[in-house]
Amino acid sequence: MGGTLQRDCRFWLARKLRILRERWLALLNKSDFARKLMMFYAELGDAQGQQRALEAVVSGEDVPEPLLWAAANAAGDSGDHQRAVDRWTRYLEKHPDDAGAWTNRGGAYRDMGRHEAALADFEQAVKAHPTVIIRTNYAMGLHQLGRKQEALEQLRLANQQEPAHAAAYSTLANILEADEPEEALRHREQAVRYAPQ
Repeated sequence: MGGTLQRDCRFWLARKLRILRERWLALLNKSDFARKLMMFYAELGDAQGQQRALEAVVSGEDVPEPLLWAAANAAGDSGDHQRAVDRWTRYLEKHPDDAGAWTNRGGAYRDMGRHEAALADFEQAVKAHPTVIIRTNYAMGLHQLGRKQEALEQLRLANQQEPAHAAAYSTLANILEADEPEEALRHREQAVRYAPQ
């Protein structure tokens, strides 16, 4: 009698585990499909399409971790910068060394007019991975807060790091234009020279 009950319990448990596994795989596949669809809509610039793809697999704010990056981008693209900040914050809790996430959250803060918070995030991004693009974003934030010399230093470091990066030259020219028009012109010419075709 005990062997039959034990066998029945194992059968029942195995069946329940198989059902849970199938449901989990279905959800995982839905989330992965939604993430890819959201990225596709992002490339098209369709913020509403991104939201629809997210809403197909998520109810409310319970965004699963694999979708957080795409969901944060979707919120920012749709102009909901506070929601973007919230989602980037959640993402950064698990990925504190992700320079792209720091940069994106900084951009959302900047779009909200919270320049000090944006600058702090851009600084974190530079510490995590000092690319030319990240340094250029950081320099723009520094300049917006009146820290011109620090901004110029970041842009010069960016130009040393990648001498053919048009945006760094263009930003440098914008900052120098009022006080040093000849030097600004030289940087503007470099920006045009290296601008993507």
